[in-house]
Amino acid sequence: MKPQKLLCDEHDCTAADAGKELDVTRGLYAAVINYLDRTVSRYVTDFLDVSAGPTTVVITANHREGLGFASERHQLFHPSAMTDTLMHVPLLVINLPAGALI
Repeated sequence: MKPQKLLCDEHDCTAADAGKELDVTRGLYAAVINYLDRTVSRYVTDFLDVSAGPTTVVITANHREGLGFASERHQLFHPSAMTDTLMHVPLLVINLPAGALI
């Protein structure tokens, strides 16, 4: 697959092109997250099916990407100033034993 040419470069970019490019970037990010969700879900299901005994699975991440939303101060990717929306990360605990505390 040939890489898609970006609408903007550092010398030539209209506001409309920048908005379209941001929409494409957000859509690609959402597609990657959707793919990872499905892949991890299948992996965890298969892993729990073959585990020899009760197994707890913990999934987390370090941070998410800035996607230029107002709540992220319109910053993209790995901004130098971390916002609350970038620092809130997923923590999934799957098959936690009854009575266990997190």
